[in-house]
Amino acid sequence: MKSKLSKFLNENKTLVMSLVGISELASRDNAYKLLNKLNQNKPPDFIADLSIIKLKKKETLWYKTIHESDSFSTTLPCYYVSNTSNLIDKNELLETALEQMEEGVKIMTIHLTPNKELYELSKTRLVPCTSRGGNIILQDLIQNNFTKPNAYLEILPELIRGAKESNTVLSIGSSFRSSNIFDSLDSVQNEEIKMQLELANHIKSNGVNVIIETPGHASPRNIVKITELFKETNYPLMPLGPIITDIGIGLDHITSAIGTTLLGMNSNVKIIAAVTEEEHTGNVPNDDAIITALKTAQLTAHILDMYKFEDYELDLTIAQNRAKNKSCIYHADKEGCARCNRLCPLI
Repeated sequence: MKSKLSKFLNENKTLVMSLVGISELASRDNAYKLLNKLNQNKPPDFIADLSIIKLKKKETLWYKTIHESDSFSTTLPCYYVSNTSNLIDKNELLETALEQMEEGVKIMTIHLTPNKELYELSKTRLVPCTSRGGNIILQDLIQNNFTKPNAYLEILPELIRGAKESNTVLSIGSSFRSSNIFDSLDSVQNEEIKMQLELANHIKSNGVNVIIETPGHASPRNIVKITELFKETNYPLMPLGPIITDIGIGLDHITSAIGTTLLGMNSNVKIIAAVTEEEHTGNVPNDDAIITALKTAQLTAHILDMYKFEDYELDLTIAQNRAKNKSCIYHADKEGCARCNRLCPLI
């Protein structure tokens, strides 16, 4: 599978990404065990390493994903660089990104959009910034009083060359995605989306495939409006969420599934990031929550493929089985079930 990335990305299929990470050394072994669990049954198409501690290359989740799993690896290079006093060393950032590309990372999220203009606009929001990667780049700019460019923009030509040589897809991160439905589609997000599309055109013109990440939280009406912004483009989208309501705390694997379905029915959603129920609880997702998020995202992907490609083959198998066995229970070996007993309408 891993040797056929281009074909894999171009198939008429909605793909799924699981998000995992190591936030402290004590959780490293548990993260390795989770990788093994994700690789069982129906693994995700991609695994994103969100670790925020420095490890030796062969100990990282992205490296282990490449060499020990059936999933493609994705990374966010700014997570792995030394971050002293909120300052980013652009040379270290570039070396980190190129090393990951050369080793086999196939999607790399880069945060190109943070700048002074968007930072000033964000001050009018309820919550200015909710992107961890975007904020890392933003804090570097703030510490330098915006006297130097975005670190990613400084190294973009080298990133493009590296991505072209290694067949890595560059994903343009949404640094100012909305963290609540009320900041959705405000002046900041609209300007960022324009920047993302301009940057996507530039990167694509240099022979590198691009994904655009968006939008965060968005109400049903705003999700419809967001689809209009991307209607004239063919760039694959990787939704961050969209979380469709702010009240679903503890149920955000469901709120994101509903939001993604609405977004994907009228736009080019290609990769679904599996959101866990712990997204807004402040708790670290356990293995069960991550597996549930994966299954929910895979079901959402199937529903989108039903809509976009009229892919009903799996559903037909279930329906035929129910008709044959005269039971709504898929693996039933007798008619009816304990729920309806003799009153089963399928008998």
